[in-house]
Amino acid sequence: PGQNSLKFKVDDESTLGILEKALLRTIQDIDSEFTQEALKNEYISGSTAIVVLWMNGQILVGNLGDSKALVCSRKTHFD
Repeated sequence: PGQNSLKFKVDDESTLGILEKALLRTIQDIDSEFTQEALKNEYISGSTAIVVLWMNGQILVGNLGDSKALVCSRKTHFD
C-alpha cells in the first residue's frame, strides 16, 4: 500500500475526528482495491490521489502515494 497522510484544520474536534477517520478509511480502501486489481491483472503501476474536503472555510486534505496538491486563490498580496 502507498503512503497515506492527512493534514487538517477544523474547529469542531468531534467533526474533525469523524471526517479524519472517514477520509483515511476511504483512501486505504481505494489503495487496497487498486492493489488487488493490479496484482490480479499483473499491472506494474501505482496509484496516487488527492482528496480535499472544504467545510465551513476549513480544509481537510488526504493524499495517497506521492501526489501533491496546490491551493490557489484569486486574492493577490503585494508587499
